[in-house]
Amino acid sequence: MDIQHLKSFLEIAKHRGFNRAAIHLNIAQSALSRQIKQLEHELGVELFERNGRGVQTTPAGERMLVHAELILKHIRQAREEIIAESDQPRGELNIGFPHSLEQAIGVPLLSEFIGRYRDVQITSFTGTSIELRERLLVGMIDLAVIGVLEPETILESHSFFRDPLYLVGPPGWAEGNDDPVAVADFADLPLLLTSRGNSLRILLENSAQRSNSRLNVALEVSSIPLTVALIQSGTGFAVLPYTCVRDMLQQRLLSARRLKNLSFNWVIVHSRERRLSAAGRQMVAMLQKFATLEPSDAHRFDPAL
Repeated sequence: MDIQHLKSFLEIAKHRGFNRAAIHLNIAQSALSRQIKQLEHELGVELFERNGRGVQTTPAGERMLVHAELILKHIRQAREEIIAESDQPRGELNIGFPHSLEQAIGVPLLSEFIGRYRDVQITSFTGTSIELRERLLVGMIDLAVIGVLEPETILESHSFFRDPLYLVGPPGWAEGNDDPVAVADFADLPLLLTSRGNSLRILLENSAQRSNSRLNVALEVSSIPLTVALIQSGTGFAVLPYTCVRDMLQQRLLSARRLKNLSFNWVIVHSRERRLSAAGRQMVAMLQKFATLEPSDAHRFDPAL
């Protein structure tokens, strides 16, 4: 039984049609049809029946779905376990970065890594810490950097670094005033914050609650570029980790004041159930080199050191 035929079978069942599956697999529809005919001939049953909207699995196809998923899962697990035993970085590595760190850390880290390890195929994902954690739990990515408020209890966790938080405003806004600011001091300003449930949002709301103040959330924004553009246009202010806005502050594209007694904790996480491959272990080692620098020295990060 050909593994590629099983993958094609699953894609057709997922997309409920040959055309969409062929586009996703990047092969000709005729070639895809031949693969399924060969699989059906080998099994002696029809796996799909056509309807007005595409195709659907037959009863035999439904049973085959279960077996095909299990077969491919076992193959993936076998490959991961064998690769994990190797000391030579190779194979696939899926890594996730939060929006706040993709430029300052993701770019130099990935550039250095792929330059060193040509046998590793990297797929990088960007998302909120919540999204990245969920991807890890279901096995969609191998490791990630996320922000946490409390110690991680489910995933394997490595300390990364604590990132100072800044109240960020338009250019020139904070010039001449370098004093740290408390959350209660800017609670009335129009704030551009991430959605509820985000670690940074929770940290700020908890701090505001302790000072008997309430944040004035003008807009919920999950995109860093959009947040920056809105700040520059005078729409509002945002609280962001220093690493996220370091370069823009140095270029005077924004201005900021440091928050008093507040910082954000970044950690490196991966599954406790699936051993990291050599590529994953090397990626963690490279990330941890960054943790030896002070946050204010983040611009000096060089994974090759």
